Amino acid sequence: MKIIVSITSYGSEHAKFLTQTLQNYAAAFTGCEMFYALSVNYPFAAPASISSACIEFIPPNPALVRRDFTWNNKSYLQTHFRDFDFVIDTDDDILVPRAALDYYVTSSANMDATQIPGWLCAETDPKGGDHLISMNRFQLSLNTSSAAG
Repeated sequence: MKIIVSITSYGSEHAKFLTQTLQNYAAAFTGCEMFYALSVNYPFAAPASISSACIEFIPPNPALVRRDFTWNNKSYLQTHFRDFDFVIDTDDDILVPRAALDYYVTSSANMDATQIPGWLCAETDPKGGDHLISMNRFQLSLNTSSAAG
């Protein structure tokens, strides 16, 4: 199974979480082809245990403010998700355990072909309002690009 893990990390104080998360994915997802799309706004050296050929650094967009920073990875996923069997989109301090992937694979046989196999990270603002990472906006973009192509 070919998996892409898209991770956003905002602020160098999160480097320790990102390093630990990458190491945990590499250790837990043995038998899978793992790739990582990293959107970081600070200099980050990936752990030596992970091949640099498996990492794509998504350049930060200086026009984006902190709230919209995570959209960089959504744009990358929009054009590359079909290259993978499974998509995990998350933050530097969230780990999707291998058991969750195994359960998902065995229980998703009836998944609609128009759905993307995986998880997209969504958060709400402190007031419970709009999404910081809009899955609706991501889905809308996919529908628009599919209809056009």
